[in-house]
Amino acid sequence: MSLYSKAKIAYYSGTGGTEMAANYFQDYLLESGVESAMEHIMDGRSIENTAHDLLIILFPVHAFHAPAAVYRWLNSLQNAPGTAAAVISVSGGGEVSPNTACRVSCIHLLEKKGYRVVYESMLIMPSNWAAKTKEPLASLLVQILPEKVQKATNELLSGTHKRTSPLKKDSLISYIGKIETYGAKIWGRFLRAQSSCIGCGLCAKECPAGNITMKNRRPKFSSKCHMCMKCIYRCPVKAITPGIGKFVVLKEGYDLSLSSQEESFGSTSYKNVIESDALFAGVKEYLENK
Repeated sequence: MSLYSKAKIAYYSGTGGTEMAANYFQDYLLESGVESAMEHIMDGRSIENTAHDLLIILFPVHAFHAPAAVYRWLNSLQNAPGTAAAVISVSGGGEVSPNTACRVSCIHLLEKKGYRVVYESMLIMPSNWAAKTKEPLASLLVQILPEKVQKATNELLSGTHKRTSPLKKDSLISYIGKIETYGAKIWGRFLRAQSSCIGCGLCAKECPAGNITMKNRRPKFSSKCHMCMKCIYRCPVKAITPGIGKFVVLKEGYDLSLSSQEESFGSTSYKNVIESDALFAGVKEYLENK
């Protein structure tokens, strides 16, 4: 029997990995008889104060932190003394240095609001930044996501208490990583729409930072950017390019739907994926705990 009856899932997602995980959480909560409401964090602007006895926050790791919009969203929460909360981060490298402190600031903000943070964990999805996660590893990470989310859901609902201890050096790295927030604003200002732009407005409609507006059917970029790169990867004609820091954008693009369509893995190929492609200890451990 579940400890909770009503859950709220709040998530920030740029290129779709965190949204995919949030949807799985909602599916498994509903299957377990727990009512659940979903809220997409969009620059901290939308607050739906639905009653809940469990809050689940999900976010992609940005420079060893949550995106700035998540912190604004948390600051705008009403106090909720004693309400249980879970913090789930999503990265391409896993629960290893320098990411071990990426949830600390979120947890502190929740505790200031009276929440009891009873659970935290890291999910791994294909990287959308600088270095592409190779196939078949990318496909495997997408395919095992439901299993990982179901395990986390079961642990939450059964009362499992799971907290981690970040490395001291990572706490410092995470603090320094706040500089990325300002770098993202500058990076976003230098985004440009090439002549191939068809003026569809999709980038402005889906930007989670509200950084893009349309003028005369051309996107205009300001300094609210979170550097999630959704506009670049989602553009149907690949018209948006960065003016600086071009190395962070994957030349091959980023499309999780392609990885999700790959064929299933047997035990042999599963081991081969770990040995050949899982270069980081966090990814290897994540896969070995499949």
